[in-house]
Amino acid sequence: MSERFEENDPRTYTARITVRSYEVDGFEHVNNAIFVNYLEGARGQFLLDIGLGYAQFRKWNAFPVVTKVSLEYLASARVDEELLFIMRYSPIKRTQFRMEYTVRNAASGAVIAVGETHHAFVDYEGRSVRVPEEFRLACEQIR
Repeated sequence: MSERFEENDPRTYTARITVRSYEVDGFEHVNNAIFVNYLEGARGQFLLDIGLGYAQFRKWNAFPVVTKVSLEYLASARVDEELLFIMRYSPIKRTQFRMEYTVRNAASGAVIAVGETHHAFVDYEGRSVRVPEEFRLACEQIR
């Protein structure tokens, strides 16, 4: 897993998610599998906020699929806590990109988890395709 990144890096974006009661397990903390859903939700919010919805991906016939997820859990998150998902995209390659995450408790600032997701662009048939230039440009607008 990558080292933690500078949270004031110009390539960062922050999403907020509040823990819901059905996301906690018998140990009264967020179940580890839920964090993968959180990453997906935070990344989806990032894409919407930079103007990219599913219609654009369909138009381009290019879809970012997750190829790898890595998470390191450092502290518990509990019901009703607000979490900050501070994300940074890594330099975009020809067909791939990576997102890095630091998850913080919004109230205390404590780091809850760090992780990354790797993505590759594919077409409808699942063949590898280039990252659309429009995607690259939209990501760069958060600077």
